[in-house]
Amino acid sequence: MNKKENPFYFGNEVYDSDFCNRTEELNELQKDINSGINVLLYAPRRFGKTSLLKKLQTKLEGDKNYTFIYFDFF
Repeated sequence: MNKKENPFYFGNEVYDSDFCNRTEELNELQKDINSGINVLLYAPRRFGKTSLLKKLQTKLEGDKNYTFIYFDFF
């Protein structure tokens, strides 16, 4: 039995090619932000919450309408 290599990277934030395509989630978060809706992003550890938010930050960085503040409470 051949063991397949896991395509997902665990342990730290992921960027670029390691980031799994979560276009729907990114679009929904951006729509909520644009609508002024408060969002609570909740999931177990290592589900990609930080990576998702940092991907959104990168996507919106050039837009002067957004200010990003990042807190790591861990």
